[in-house]
This record gives sequence, structure tokens and C-alpha cells, in this order.
Amino acid sequence: MKIYTVILLMLAFACSSPSTRIVNPNDYQSLLTTSRVEFVSTDKTIEFWQTRLGINPNDLTATLQLASLHASRFKSFGTIDDLHLSDSLFHVALAQTPFGKASIYQSLAANAITQHQFKQANDYLELALESGEDKATTHLMLADVRMELGDIGGAKNILKDIKNKNAFAFLIRQAKIDDKEGHLDSAIMRMEQGLERIGTSNTSLYCWTKSNLGDMYGHAGRIGDAYQSYLDVLHADPTYVYALKGIAWIALSHDRNCKEAKRILHTIKSQKNAPELNLMLAEIAELEQDVTTKRNLEQQFITEVGHSGFGVMYNRHIALLEAEVSPELAVEIAKEEVRNRPTIESYDLLAWSLYKSGNVKDALEIARTKIEGKTSEPEVMYHLGIMYSQVNRKKSVGYLQQANESAFELGPLASAHVDSLLDSINTF
Repeated sequence: MKIYTVILLMLAFACSSPSTRIVNPNDYQSLLTTSRVEFVSTDKTIEFWQTRLGINPNDLTATLQLASLHASRFKSFGTIDDLHLSDSLFHVALAQTPFGKASIYQSLAANAITQHQFKQANDYLELALESGEDKATTHLMLADVRMELGDIGGAKNILKDIKNKNAFAFLIRQAKIDDKEGHLDSAIMRMEQGLERIGTSNTSLYCWTKSNLGDMYGHAGRIGDAYQSYLDVLHADPTYVYALKGIAWIALSHDRNCKEAKRILHTIKSQKNAPELNLMLAEIAELEQDVTTKRNLEQQFITEVGHSGFGVMYNRHIALLEAEVSPELAVEIAKEEVRNRPTIESYDLLAWSLYKSGNVKDALEIARTKIEGKTSEPEVMYHLGIMYSQVNRKKSVGYLQQANESAFELGPLASAHVDSLLDSINTF
């Protein structure tokens, strides 16, 4: 009966059309076809510095330029080999210079953060501090890493030393802390203040801040504001695919426009290697009841990110998939995530994987000691609601209702499941 209800809900979602859609392709169509001239320019610049390095292998300037360019090209195209090559070149540069190492360690830390190697990033930043140069930048990066490692207290302690509480660097990081602690209104206010500080003078910072603000608007249910934020980002930089992903999610989760969401996602895939897009496309396929395509897309994702070059970057995604088919493997991946990144989300992943493997007792123990009362993330609330459904119905309903308040963020499939579970519990 539960499964039948879920299917009906998914059918209703897939076939329905809200009276007011937010996403209008006319707003961004011209931006989807914008020439990627800057990507070609990056390739030519790499070729120039590579030729120069070939002439003189000890050319430190050429080595550093190439390292930075390959890191930049990874952000544009998503080819993991670029990131590894960047790391290698920065290590060569470290061996070549007896001074100015702080900036190199900072760059290595930035690459490590991209690869979700947060403990390694922390080690690089500690070495940067030891060099005695540019400590202010290093401390700011350390605050970012501490947040990613779940050490919010450590991040706060670092931010205490920033004298100018109206500075952009302070505001955006305090906004992130506020968001993690469930103070969304305060987080939005600080991020808006940060945006005011930089204006549009720095395109990169503007796009990062505005797109993060778009995410926060979405979390707050301000979907129209989120959409406008992503459009503003694209007008500033048509190659900023994160904003396109945001629009695709609005098309799917709010507008229920699977066709437009798929069109945007396939456009992104034609420009950049982003394996996680296959999971969003798989969700759309499931909504459209195309089981074969769903399975193929999920397998394509597993195959691609299983390449050793991606390391732990997609561990959470992999574990959530494996929890449905091979929960014992999911448990092992989740344990690795907890070791590498002991955040509430990592403990949630472990608890969920244990629950799916049939180990309800240990799953609920982790929930009680590491998760409950420490976050309001919709996916975590969703997992808690399901895990408690057979042992504490009052708690289960509370968590499911809390998850349901963030249906847009949770996504169509999970929110349909939440509705089905609530109906089932209420009619029992």
C-alpha cells in the first residue's frame, strides 16, 4: 500500500503543472549559447607556459603559472587530471623555492578542499602558518576548513580575531556558520551585506556570493529571489554552471518541469564534466517512470566516480546509492567519511547506512548521540523520520514534518516519500 501511494504521488508530480512557473527559458536562453572563448584562451595560455617550461625546467614562474592554470581549467571543465597535475606542479614549485612558500601551501590547500581532502588541507595551512607569510589569508582558509571538518567552535575562534566585523571575509564566513547552526535569516542578512561590500567589481567573488545567496533564498522558500540571483550570476558570467544547476533544480523541484530541467542539465554536461548531474537526471527518469534510464545513469555515475582520480570527492553520493543495493558497502564508505570528515552529515550517512543494513540499534544510537538536536538539514530530518518510524512514531512524525517544510530543498522524490509515510502513520 505504501509503495502504491508513493507511485501515485510521483505520477501526480510528473504529470502536474503548477499554475505559476518561475523558470522562463527566455531569461537565459542566449546565455546557454554564449561562446566559451575564455576556455580556448586558457588552453593557449597553458601551451605558452608549457613551452617556456620545456625550454627551462627550473623556471619557477612558469611552474606556478601552469599549476594555477590547470586548477582553473578543472573548475571550468571538471577534468580531474587537471587538478592532479596542478598539485604535482605546486609540489615541484615547493622544491624549487626557499621562500614565498605560504602562497603555494595555500594553493595546495585549495586543491585539497576541492577534492574533499579536508584534513590534508588543514595540514597544508598549518605549514603555511609556519612559513610566517600572509597569515591573515591562511587563518581565513583555516576557518573554512574547520567548518568543513565539523569544528564550528574552531572556526568561530579564528573569526574572533578579525577586527573588522563588516569586512567581506568575515561576513561570508559568519553567514556560513549561521547557516550551519540553523540561523538562516541571519545567514542571509550577512551574505547580503557581504555582497554589498564587493558589488560587481570582482566578478569571481560576486558570482560566488550571489550564487550562495541564491541557495540560501531557496532554503528559505524564497524561490523567486533564488531564481533572480542565479540569473544575475549568469549575466555576470555565462560560464558559471553552478547557477545553471540552481535554475535546473528550480525547474524540477518547484516548477515540476522535467523537460526544461533535463535540457539545462544536458547543456551543462556538454560544457563540463560533472558526474553528479547524472544523479539529478536519474531522479528525473524515476519521476518519469523510466526505470532503465534511471539505472543506466546511476551506473554511469558509479563507473565514472569510481575512477581512482576522484578519490573521496563523491563518497556521500556513492554511499547513498549503495545503501539501497549494497548497504554493507555503504557502511564502510560512511565510516571512511566519518574518519575523514566527522561532521553531522557524515554521522547521518553512517546512521542511514547502518539502518539500511538492518542494524537499527546502532543507527539510532548514532542518531541520539551525534545528530539529533544539532542540525535542521532536510535530508537529515528525512532520514531520522524514517529511522524512527518503527520505534517512536511521535518522533518520526516530528522529523518528517520538519523535512516536509523544506520540500523544495529535499526534492520531489523524497518529499513524495515523506507525504506517503505521513499518510501511512496518520491512518494507522
